[in-house]
Amino acid sequence: MQDCSTLNFIGRPLNIIAVCAILLMALVFEAGTACSAAPSEVTLQAGALPQYDEGQSQLDLARKYYDRRMYKSALAAIETGLKEPTGKVSDDDRMELSLLRGTIERTARRYTAAIQAYNQAMVIGRAIASTNKNQSKKIIERNREKMGNALAFMAICLCRLGSREEARKVFIESRDLLESIAINVNSATNSDMCSMVDAAIDEIDGKHAIDVTYKDSLLVGLDNIEVRDHFIFYTDVPPERIRHYADIAEAQYDYVDHELLPVKGEFPTGVFLFKTKEASRKFLNDKFNFHTNVLGVYISGRNAIVTFDGVGDGVFVHEITHKLLGHLQHLEFWAEEGIPASFETFYAWLDRYPADRKGPVFGDKPKYGFIDLPRKPIEFRVMTPHTLPKLSTIVARSSHAHAYYQKVQRLVGCYLIDKGVLQTYLRLTAANDLRGYESFVEAALDKNFNEIDQDFRVWIKRVLTPGSVAYDAIKALPASEIFEDQKDWQKFLETNKEILGKTKI
Repeated sequence: MQDCSTLNFIGRPLNIIAVCAILLMALVFEAGTACSAAPSEVTLQAGALPQYDEGQSQLDLARKYYDRRMYKSALAAIETGLKEPTGKVSDDDRMELSLLRGTIERTARRYTAAIQAYNQAMVIGRAIASTNKNQSKKIIERNREKMGNALAFMAICLCRLGSREEARKVFIESRDLLESIAINVNSATNSDMCSMVDAAIDEIDGKHAIDVTYKDSLLVGLDNIEVRDHFIFYTDVPPERIRHYADIAEAQYDYVDHELLPVKGEFPTGVFLFKTKEASRKFLNDKFNFHTNVLGVYISGRNAIVTFDGVGDGVFVHEITHKLLGHLQHLEFWAEEGIPASFETFYAWLDRYPADRKGPVFGDKPKYGFIDLPRKPIEFRVMTPHTLPKLSTIVARSSHAHAYYQKVQRLVGCYLIDKGVLQTYLRLTAANDLRGYESFVEAALDKNFNEIDQDFRVWIKRVLTPGSVAYDAIKALPASEIFEDQKDWQKFLETNKEILGKTKI
């Protein structure tokens, strides 16, 4: 019995020109409450990814990725741009690339890397200043403002690393360049200084901080950080294990976005991955005031997933799917757990996009090659066809996240997958289109519950009746498995060919 659950909570740079604005921002960010207003929604959907056009600069491409919060792709474009010959990329563009890298690294809480990027920007900026003394006042002031911003950004990173005195000196230098940031740093305490720097930077930057990771106290002991396009992992597990989970998360995003419905919502999502179950639960208890013992949890109000290494790929995909469907306002109660749970058993391989794809390829972007999902629709000792409620009853009586009913809710998800209408169900839900029916289940199947209940009963008997071909074949299948290579996946298909042939329900 999986103890998974989800929580649902209600949930261009600008210069600062007055002390009161800074102090107000400081108070807001110091509060750091879980129920703060959600950042503006970013829509990520199939066909919406930036396209590489001949002649387009890496800076433009990096900005497009950054605007979509696709940090890993943006960093790769930045790296490519900085490596291009001097004659091809202007010093001004190099400075912009370095500043953008610093912003991404700071957002991911990789402060040392961010400081390196801002230092690189300062080196370029000073070179521009020394070689362009005869340039227009506008060009000189623009470069001066960028250098001031770089120093201010560097100050916040130094604060976060605990180097507050050094941060004070850097911020004073920044203040001299950005005269409109008018705060009396000499009378500020170190703590106040950091708060005001934080506020100043966020106001200058004009970008939303990742809500869940704003308080650095959350990250104590989680020294390994993996940045992907849609997820940022904070963890204490070895790098190879991080990559395993990060690949799965991005692949599931890709699968849902392209095969089911366009994914929307705030990304990237923070994933807190611990070595042990005990550490994961202590973190939930201490940091999020969450006391339920779970294997994994997606907390929508914090834009966070919390789990541990060894939880199992199925449970991990379950929680990722909660996030990917989290924007569906009209999702029926049964589906909140039933659909993520229906992804707990699957067989897939992680493919990488081909090297000859148009334009540059940025990093590993895994995707799934699926066998039909899923193949194990229920734990067999939980119930029998005789005790299972009608499908209409399951839909009508389901409520938010209920561990016991998750079993039968999962069956509904499996049934829709087997009937080939899960995509239809989700898209009708997103459009709030009932097609004249009382439930999106009826609308997806284009039948009323009287007909559906009868068909569901027949389907269940085949799945849950001991001795039936489907029952024995499904029970004989191995646990969920993700293959790193297509050849291994094909070998799995061949080895289990006879069993898989019998599981088509």
